[in-house]
Amino acid sequence: EAEAAECAFELGGEDGFWNLVDKIYEVTPSNNGLDLTKLPTYASQVGLNQAAFKTCLDSGKYQDKVEEHYQQGVTAGVTGTPGNFIMNKKGEVWVIPGAVPFETLKLTIEEALKS
Repeated sequence: EAEAAECAFELGGEDGFWNLVDKIYEVTPSNNGLDLTKLPTYASQVGLNQAAFKTCLDSGKYQDKVEEHYQQGVTAGVTGTPGNFIMNKKGEVWVIPGAVPFETLKLTIEEALKS
């Protein structure tokens, strides 16, 4: 899905990117339940040129970029989706892996603002 999102950005800018990401979340029933063969159809449904999208996706041009970002996340301690980072003015970073309650995010942000 990450390579598809990069192609969506290439073809449709930020709107194209977010529209496809939203569509993917809408149609994915659970973890790893997305039918990847339908990505060009979903791209078309959100207003992207289906043929250009398929060409981009099939080219693999964003494979290295996606892998690099994945490795950066692993190195930073991301273990799931979503992964949140909060940085204070000193550059100290809190990693919040996975989905957490709003109150947890709020408290972490407040702590970062104090330090």
